Amino acid sequence: MLNKSMAKMDMRSATIALSIVAMLVVSFGINNVDAAASPVTLTSDGKKEISSDIMEGESVIIPIKLASDDTTFTTQEVKLSAYFKSGASWTTEFKTTSGTPLNGDLVSLGKREEAEVNLVIYCDGLCRAGDSHTLTVTGQTDPKF
Repeated sequence: MLNKSMAKMDMRSATIALSIVAMLVVSFGINNVDAAASPVTLTSDGKKEISSDIMEGESVIIPIKLASDDTTFTTQEVKLSAYFKSGASWTTEFKTTSGTPLNGDLVSLGKREEAEVNLVIYCDGLCRAGDSHTLTVTGQTDPKF
């Protein structure tokens, strides 16, 4: 009787192990998923890349234009983010064109609508003459009906 119950336990364990291995193998096959192209573009002075100089202890304002080509959704909420590829810890802040900080770094765009915000970069913290950094600005969109 003991051998029969041990065989059932071994069979259950083998079935569970085989199921886990099968799920793992299937998960390797689903790794090449691309996101849909975004209908929202970000530019500054009509360009996707710009260069600017900041004096130590000062700040620079970079205008960013957001444009939505979408005609399906009522609004597109865009969450803006800025990060330095080098890991620099300079302070960045998104503001309206009138200078008010953006609530949660969110911008709402209607169908085929444009908006402009300012990115303020402060040369603070570990900011020294001759420093050079690359800042990337991204926008994550959340369409709303």
